Amino acid sequence: RDILDHLKTGEPIIFQAGKNGYHVMALLGLMTNGEVLVSDPGGNRRVYTSTLDNIISVIFSCKKEPHHMYFSGRATAGGYVKVGTDKKQQTGSD
Repeated sequence: RDILDHLKTGEPIIFQAGKNGYHVMALLGLMTNGEVLVSDPGGNRRVYTSTLDNIISVIFSCKKEPHHMYFSGRATAGGYVKVGTDKKQQTGSD
């Protein structure tokens, strides 16, 4: 729900995905049919549409940490960064 609500603001989301290490992609926005516009600079299809459920299935687990928004550089980190929001909103920290 958080991802969908953010995309409705018109701002993109950057996320880590993949099964063999880090793969950074971006959700650029919502299409009128409810699919999301995906940017995958390292993939075979650079820009394509997909269902949000399909994208969520490949996002690395999100682990919030006090000094990082969502990415920490460890194999167990991941998640997403909502572009256009401040750090307090992204991490939920005070």
